[in-house]
Amino acid sequence: MADETKKIPYILNGGIFKIKKRKGDRVIVKCVYCPSQHRLRGNLANGTGNFHQHIKRRHPFLIDKVTKMKKDKKEKVAAAKIAKRRRKLSFDDDKSQESDGEDSSYDMFNLDKAFITELEDGLRLMQEGNEKNLLKL
Repeated sequence: MADETKKIPYILNGGIFKIKKRKGDRVIVKCVYCPSQHRLRGNLANGTGNFHQHIKRRHPFLIDKVTKMKKDKKEKVAAAKIAKRRRKLSFDDDKSQESDGEDSSYDMFNLDKAFITELEDGLRLMQEGNEKNLLKL
């Protein structure tokens, strides 16, 4: 069952491809845009290049949709990192206030600093991702 808990790549979330069979890292998927019963095989451990190639060759009109899905996924990951860091800073600051009695302006400064750092990291990732996509297309 440990194999079944591995995260599914954004491209296989059901919007373009639906997973028909899964055994470990190996998957067999069906493209929802193909009228035939043609199935694609892939290995989650090796990446999703064959699924991207299918889209580029057979359904070039979906490239923008895949790009948007990728961008949304990166934004979601960046937001999760920000939230995690904020929770950690908030928890650490609560501990320090209990022992030192510092005022809350210090806490807000730390949260704002963490937010800015994560926002910069997220924007850098998005920019790098866009450059990478431009080169591929």
